[in-house]
Amino acid sequence: MRKILSLMALFVISLLTVSMVSADASTLGGLADPTSKVTVEVNDEENDGTPLTVERGEELEVEVELLNKGTADAKNVEVEARLLGYDEEDVRESTVVGKVAAGTKGTKVTLKLTVPNDFDYGAATLRVQVFGGADVLPAPDYKLHVEAPSHSVKVADVSFSP
Repeated sequence: MRKILSLMALFVISLLTVSMVSADASTLGGLADPTSKVTVEVNDEENDGTPLTVERGEELEVEVELLNKGTADAKNVEVEARLLGYDEEDVRESTVVGKVAAGTKGTKVTLKLTVPNDFDYGAATLRVQVFGGADVLPAPDYKLHVEAPSHSVKVADVSFSP
C-alpha cells in the first residue's frame, strides 16, 4: 500500500515539474537576436542621450516598436514602461503584446504614463523593458528632466476668520 502511495506521489510531482518547465519555455525568440531592434520614443522624440524636459502632471506617450528580425517567433511578449525616481510608488504601465512573428516589419505598442504632480524636480529615468516568459530584453534608459508647469498655483488650504 505504501509503495502504491509513493508511486502516485512521484507521478503527481513529475507532472507538476513538467508543467512548470513548459510554462517557462516561452522566450523572446527572435527578439533576442542581435539584428532585432527595440526602439523607444517619448512624446514623438527618440532617445538621443539628451534628457527630455517634462512637466509635473504631464502625460507621457511612450511608443515602443518591436522589430523581430530573427527566425523564431517571440511568444508571451509583454512591454513595460516604468518611471523611476518617485518615492511614493512605482509609476508604470504595461501591456501584453502576445506573439511577435519572426521577420515582421515592426509591432508598435503605445503606453501612457502621467508624471505625478508631487514628483521631485530634476533628473528622472524612464525604463522600458520587454518580457518574454522568464527572459527580459531591456531597452536603453530614457533620461528625463522634471520641471513644474509655468504659472501653476495650487491652493492647499483657505482660512477665514470673522
